[in-house]
Amino acid sequence: MPDADELVADALAAVRGTDVRQAERQLDRLMVGTGATDGSTAVDAALLRRLVRGLGRLWPRGWQPVDVDRIASRRLDARAARLVRDAMAAQRREQAEPVPTWWDDQLGGLTADVRDDDRGVLAGWATREGLDRVDALRTAVDVLALVESLPPIAVLRPPPGSTGAATPRAAGTARSGSPMLDRVRALLAKAESTTFPAEAEALTGKAQELIARHSIDEALLAAGSTTGDLPGGVRLSTDPPYAGAKALLVQEVAAANRCEAVWSDDLGFTTVLGWPADLVAVELLYTSLLVQATAAMLRGRAERRPGSGRCRGTTRSG
Repeated sequence: MPDADELVADALAAVRGTDVRQAERQLDRLMVGTGATDGSTAVDAALLRRLVRGLGRLWPRGWQPVDVDRIASRRLDARAARLVRDAMAAQRREQAEPVPTWWDDQLGGLTADVRDDDRGVLAGWATREGLDRVDALRTAVDVLALVESLPPIAVLRPPPGSTGAATPRAAGTARSGSPMLDRVRALLAKAESTTFPAEAEALTGKAQELIARHSIDEALLAAGSTTGDLPGGVRLSTDPPYAGAKALLVQEVAAANRCEAVWSDDLGFTTVLGWPADLVAVELLYTSLLVQATAAMLRGRAERRPGSGRCRGTTRSG
């Protein structure tokens, strides 16, 4: 009988091909397992082992946990994305030091199922998702195929295990806890909650003015400092629907805040490059403007819906 690693490799090769029947046959072989009493456990361990190894190879190629989570949700589904999160938590246990704080912050924000060891990771995920054995294996193989197919992207920050990962980057004063940032967030929150477009525009404009004023202060402080921030980058989601419009919005917000933006349509994100304080501003404004645009669109639909106040008024006037 073949060993578990060979079964996984055969299933992966089949799912990458175009022969659907062959893919199903290889999935059946995974179901049968190695023929030993612990055959299913061995297959699960082999799948997770190869998935963890594939994830570890992504980090030096520019990928970050939030990027992998985003692409899994985009190309597969929410169940697959949750398996990716659990696998990233398993990979973290094997990750060579140093691991930067921001990396663990990203992982923590993904709410993965964190275990003390790798036993039961796949089985636990399948149980939580309500999947039978065949659907769990099919999803796991699809996830593995995705992870191993991802191309290199720009390295925005030193990945875990690299020389620069241990060096804490100087935090700009626009980070959390900044009074200016709190004021900007408060203004944007008001802009998001109002139903009056003119008021939302005025509040957002005021927030942009505060950000611009603060950027000048940051530049003056950096000019007199020997340990100032270094330029960096962030990736912002520009997924469908309206991916092109979202990318254009990022580009406009980035340009208004001294940053450059590059859209990767096939990967579902736009990379923004600039100084840390400016990147914070771009992320805040873009997120808020998306919320405002979505709210305005929903209000417009409600007004056009039959039975709404505007439609009833039109009917009465006719």
